[in-house]
Amino acid sequence: MIPVTLAKTEAQENIGWIVTYVLLLDAQGQRVLPLWFYQTDTMSRDLPLQTSLQKDLTATTLARPLTLDLLTRLLKTLKGTLEGIIIDFLQGEVLSAQITIQDQQGRQHNVPASLNDALALAVSLNCSLLVSETALEKRGVTLAEYGTDLQQQLETVFRLLQNSPEQLTLKKEPHNLDFSDGLYGWLFLGNPEQVDYHLDTETTGSGKASLSIELHDAQPDTSTKEKSEVDVCIISHEGFLPVRYRGQQVRMLAILKTENVQQANLHLTVSGPPVESPRSTSGYRPNYLHEYNTTKNPIEGTRDWTSHELIIDVPADAYTITPYLVVEGEGKLWLDKIAFEIIAE
Repeated sequence: MIPVTLAKTEAQENIGWIVTYVLLLDAQGQRVLPLWFYQTDTMSRDLPLQTSLQKDLTATTLARPLTLDLLTRLLKTLKGTLEGIIIDFLQGEVLSAQITIQDQQGRQHNVPASLNDALALAVSLNCSLLVSETALEKRGVTLAEYGTDLQQQLETVFRLLQNSPEQLTLKKEPHNLDFSDGLYGWLFLGNPEQVDYHLDTETTGSGKASLSIELHDAQPDTSTKEKSEVDVCIISHEGFLPVRYRGQQVRMLAILKTENVQQANLHLTVSGPPVESPRSTSGYRPNYLHEYNTTKNPIEGTRDWTSHELIIDVPADAYTITPYLVVEGEGKLWLDKIAFEIIAE
């Protein structure tokens, strides 16, 4: 585990939510872990996330205690001590926290918690913060690339975190498009009652594993006896920075096997540089340049391993490229891999 400190934090209020940005700095001052949280509770901006670099968050003036205050008082009343906070991956690529508490008898208890709650509690009670090497390796940012001294580096990284976090988190080349690194970098949206997905090491096209996705009917509503509508499943890659693809014509290939698939479509989103949000909000928002898909020639029925492609002209100012797959209705499919190649003139 790597000891870290809270180097910088700031809360920005938008319409309907608050975004809190956090930088955790390692003991050597070489890497930071950038984090950001979306919250709808307006009280969350008053959490005492502050450090020697930034101590300007407004203290709460509410008469009733916040959840943070209540937890702190409970610990003190029960004479327990907060030993530390550990940040690590919970499942897949989801970061989570674990709070270690010691009771009066000296026994330690580990309690899972959300990152924002754990960080606020750690600052309030001045306990240690630890980040797993895996989390820092996958999500950390090397400061030497962003300036000549620590203050400049932190300011530069923090500004990117607020305005365009993809620049910090995405890679310059697409990573794990063939599932050689498990499900790292892949996101799934869908009704868990209707969608099953897992890595399949037996049914593969060219690699060690493929992604198996199956959509099926949910259980009927017993109160109405009506059959639930079949949901839609979206499988998205985290995307990448198209440094070497800008200004080029590029082919995206997806190798799929299908079994009684009602309909599936490949999609590819190309975004431009972020644009400033309206004055009523803060920060920046994505600027989508192009959306490509196979809806005119959808993937249907039962077919053995087949290559499906999309050809795109990547603009010179392209900022990110994000491929994803949309599956509708019942059926099962396997995604072996996605690949990108530049089409020679």
